[in-house]
Amino acid sequence: MDTVLLQVYQQATGQEMPPEIQEKLSNITKDKQNSLKKEKTDKSQMSVQLYHLALSNGVKLFQDQHGTGYAQVPLSAQQTKRDPQEVAEWQGYENIRLIDSQFEDYLMHLYYTSTGNIPYRDAVKQAISVLSYDATRKEKVRLSNRVAWDPSGDGSIWVDTADKQNRAYHITKNGWNLTSEVPILFQRHQHQQTLPTAKTEGNIEKLLPFINVGSHRSSKTSQHQQLLLIVQTASYLIPDIPHPITAMYGCRGSHKSSTQKILKRLIDPSSVETQSPPNNPKDALQILDHHYIPIFDNLNILPRWLSDTLYRAVTGEGQETRQLYTDDKAFIRQLSRCIMLNGVNLPITQSDLLSRTIMHPTEPTSKHIAEAELNKAFAEIQGDILGGLFDVIVKALQLKDSVLMPETDYRLADFFKWGRLSKN
Repeated sequence: MDTVLLQVYQQATGQEMPPEIQEKLSNITKDKQNSLKKEKTDKSQMSVQLYHLALSNGVKLFQDQHGTGYAQVPLSAQQTKRDPQEVAEWQGYENIRLIDSQFEDYLMHLYYTSTGNIPYRDAVKQAISVLSYDATRKEKVRLSNRVAWDPSGDGSIWVDTADKQNRAYHITKNGWNLTSEVPILFQRHQHQQTLPTAKTEGNIEKLLPFINVGSHRSSKTSQHQQLLLIVQTASYLIPDIPHPITAMYGCRGSHKSSTQKILKRLIDPSSVETQSPPNNPKDALQILDHHYIPIFDNLNILPRWLSDTLYRAVTGEGQETRQLYTDDKAFIRQLSRCIMLNGVNLPITQSDLLSRTIMHPTEPTSKHIAEAELNKAFAEIQGDILGGLFDVIVKALQLKDSVLMPETDYRLADFFKWGRLSKN
């Protein structure tokens, strides 16, 4: 019996607490203690059960290149927030960070479908803690955003569709195909949208009416500008090389943003197509981490720190930030991104960034098309253009070992080589 409670009762009433009341309160205290012990035991047993449920249902643990724990979850079992009938027809896996709420929801769903009961959230977190520890002792796998080399080293390329079936396009010297048998390669983010279905015998030239680069007259200068932009776009399908920044400038109404959105939709469609200039390095790194092709829209100021961040994201240099402001645990982002900038007058002054940028002037056009109409027209032929891009990369892979590079030292030599291959 709590002596403090006895003292409070005596001070309040001026009498000692009757024995029968003391006994009832003592029994209530014991029952509460026993209930807490039972709950603690239940949680402990439940966390062990959740741990084994995950592993017995085909969940494979691994860590990414930064040491973050992941679970490869079979899509046939991953029914959280999905239509069970639809999921039952899928094959393949989904890669989920163990610290994400999606994996927590998955474990709760797995326990409910197995037992008919809802688990304690504390038990779920305990099970995830043990799984996370196990994951950091497992195989380390390099995860990429949208495009990746085949881990076998055979020189083929994978392009993530970001669809619900976890499929990807596989591009080799012999051609390309869409498959659900995809190695552990990609991390995904909520904003990513599904690539269109690429069509065989596609036509990349169908892109030209949608990009306002060059005068659109039959001059050599116009053709050169258009070809350069197409080659630059095709190079986005080559993983882990420094890609020059696509910078577009021109007067208002020259379709700078629209052109860049079109190019992004081809390879990295997103519900967030353009970004405002970030306010600090942490926000900038998060945007670059989540978007393979980030578009920084309507720039009029470019701080030195942002200029440095962007050129490092081009070259793939590691950039460090803290996971939380409350701890010292570092998170290294080593990015190689295909960055786009646009503005009336682009404020690029730092030589490190300028030497890694291709400037594309845009010109006013007398033909004004409503954005909804433009998007509809592009959606109808997007698969043709994507198939044409894949065909270009197949040809480039075939020629890769036969094209000789000039002796001139170029700033972005890898892009120069693949650009020559794509042009051919």
